[in-house]
Amino acid sequence: MTDIVAERDAWLAMHPERAMSIGGRRWGMIEVGGEDESDDAAPDAPQGETAVPAESAAGGAGPAADEPVADAAGAEADPTPLALLLPGSLGRADILWRVMSRLEGQARMISVTYPATHDMTVWADDLARLLDRAGAEQAGVYGTSIGGYLAQLFAARHPDRVSRLVIANTVASVAFLADVPPYAGDPMRTPMSQLREGFGRGLMDWAVRHPDQADAVALVLSEIRGRIPARNLRARLMALRHAPPAPAIPLPASRISLIESSDDPVIDAARREGLRAHLRPGVVYRFAEGGHHAFIMRPGLYAAAMAEGLGLTPPGAGPWGTGALRVR
Repeated sequence: MTDIVAERDAWLAMHPERAMSIGGRRWGMIEVGGEDESDDAAPDAPQGETAVPAESAAGGAGPAADEPVADAAGAEADPTPLALLLPGSLGRADILWRVMSRLEGQARMISVTYPATHDMTVWADDLARLLDRAGAEQAGVYGTSIGGYLAQLFAARHPDRVSRLVIANTVASVAFLADVPPYAGDPMRTPMSQLREGFGRGLMDWAVRHPDQADAVALVLSEIRGRIPARNLRARLMALRHAPPAPAIPLPASRISLIESSDDPVIDAARREGLRAHLRPGVVYRFAEGGHHAFIMRPGLYAAAMAEGLGLTPPGAGPWGTGALRVR
């Protein structure tokens, strides 16, 4: 089996995550293809709960030690297309490394790690401020799982900042989570060992039923077993549990794409259909196999779908062919 964690770590050594403060909330960011990328960027410590500072009296995570709380002025506009990448709840900014490595050179990419707060509307507004700092009027926005839900909120609140929208493996409503552990009840009070055990049990069951995806499961297990600090993992559960309904997105169908997997163990067929009805995307890229993490399991095809959806390559020129529904 491929040592997928070692592969990720080798890429991360070349593209380290750095911490930034937006509105007093500590975000992580990996930038590829931008002027700010450098070998000596200070990565956000990935292990242990000390990676996230104590919350301030206002309720936000404290700022990174090497960056002021006040927002920096926006940089000069960069003509290179910008892709803003929003990962799922069980990953950090680097979990998208396989597709980022394949898209490198086609776009400037910023992938984020979420702060230890749980108001997704605040997160969405923080992303607009992130684009200001990046000197970008607009970005192609991609989000998967919790990132896909956040991308919908961002596009609805800041449609003028979105050139293209690619939504993957998520839902149109999180209301059902009120009855689904570990989101049910109060994730902030549930012992962390129980939360991690619950995620791990589901992932291991998936690996048994789909041994070809065991390396992706191993990677995600390493995230929930400590690489994502407890405060951040709890905050993500709370963010989904208390997120507002996904609003209508005032973008034409030609600028919205959807990526889904027929064998997604997290998003069932009914919710996949509900998301299609809500978004009414111009194109649906459907993986016959790939589970919830097709960006790890089938990165070449995934990157090709993202490139088309984000407007980096001409539609129909890649391996997906043409049509409103494309299945591979």
